[in-house]
Amino acid sequence: MKSWIVLLAGLLVVIPTPGFAATARCPGYSVIVRGTNPRAAGGTSYTEIVHLRKVSGGPGYNGKWKITKFIQIIVYPWPMRMSLTTRSRVKLGYGMTMDCVAVIGGNRVVSNCTSATAYLDVRRNRVGFIKTNIWIGRIAGNRMSFKFHTQNPYEPVVSGMIRRGGSTTIRLSILSPINNKRISFNKASTGVLKLDLEARVHPAKYRNQIKWTIPQISGSRRVVTPAGATGPRIQVRYYGLPRYNSEFGPKTVRAEVQAEGCDVSDTRTVKFFFALTGRNNPGRRYPNWFYYWMQTPAARPHGQRVRIEYGARNFNMCRYANVPAQYTPAHAYKTIHICDLLKLGSRFKLVYPRIHRTWTPMYKGMQTTHYIDTFAVAVIHEFFHWRVYHNWKRGRTFTDADNDGVPDHLEPGLQLRADRQQTYLPVTLSRIQYDEEWLAYETMRNYQPGTYKKYDWAAPGSQWP
Repeated sequence: MKSWIVLLAGLLVVIPTPGFAATARCPGYSVIVRGTNPRAAGGTSYTEIVHLRKVSGGPGYNGKWKITKFIQIIVYPWPMRMSLTTRSRVKLGYGMTMDCVAVIGGNRVVSNCTSATAYLDVRRNRVGFIKTNIWIGRIAGNRMSFKFHTQNPYEPVVSGMIRRGGSTTIRLSILSPINNKRISFNKASTGVLKLDLEARVHPAKYRNQIKWTIPQISGSRRVVTPAGATGPRIQVRYYGLPRYNSEFGPKTVRAEVQAEGCDVSDTRTVKFFFALTGRNNPGRRYPNWFYYWMQTPAARPHGQRVRIEYGARNFNMCRYANVPAQYTPAHAYKTIHICDLLKLGSRFKLVYPRIHRTWTPMYKGMQTTHYIDTFAVAVIHEFFHWRVYHNWKRGRTFTDADNDGVPDHLEPGLQLRADRQQTYLPVTLSRIQYDEEWLAYETMRNYQPGTYKKYDWAAPGSQWP
């Protein structure tokens, strides 16, 4: 952080001014080489772009050149129907490694690699590796050309004009958004997410050379203004919510300037969310929270897949204010119904007892959950009733004299009494009126709030206070 010192009304005042996040000293020589094989395999196009700068050696081009960036672009003739970002360390051969981020979307795979350890040697206009005496290209005039693996038929020859720089230092910083900024789609019929970008560069003459890399959201239409995503201020709008919950969450925004042999960049992480109570997901039949949380492990009690439907507020027991979910075999013996959790309050607050027959004391107070945790424990609770019906009752004849939901012949083995509808703590926990319900609450005892926080991209929600 830099500061200006000024004299104001006789007082010495220090006014802080924002510094720059990234600085690059421009090299004496640099080059960007590129090449494309338009028919690498089966109509697939393969492109390589390599950024190099001379870092040591005598006058002229001879010396060691550092590979600062290596970009690979694969374009398939068909869409891959997936969106994925991976990070890995890749060996390029000749002892070089690079840290790469690969983004898969549509029909493209773009791998962007950086490194502090990848170098090429230039000697007598040959490009390669002095230690191994392997030469993969050459410099003719001011043009550098080479091919990393000379025997690979799919790999293109890359070439470019060497640029001579000076002593310029370029500084760059993203002013907006702040890092880890949370942004949500609105509740409009076609949900809109607004992302506004601003960056500052010095010298200011390069402001129109700021190039932005902006994340895609599969299933959402992205509109960038200006269309080339170049300049100090960029407006991004995403129209329509994605199909998959995994499309929300952290995304990376990058601003970059390439000038005078310099390559300087700055990044910010933004986090995308959906409106909790909106109904503008692709299905539009259910509220957003139900549509997206159904895709998470919170909808698979103990890892099991079970049919879950939305019961709203008017389905059977869902009409009662304190009922978050229900399993009623008479209505649908294979299905758990989740009620409209908004009736529990804006944070989906649920308070329930932590109990178990073997604990001392059996009752260990109340547990509170919100948002996706409430959804998860409601599913866990009703899944127990689902199992009771399918394992103990359906198609079977049994006696349940105390009408507690548990067949009498099973109760001794479960440490329950066959002559009591509620064996334990009938006064302390009067809300638990029968033993089957007690057992269902027991299945919730070890659930840790926050278990599925990383899957909750609702606004508000577990990650949006």
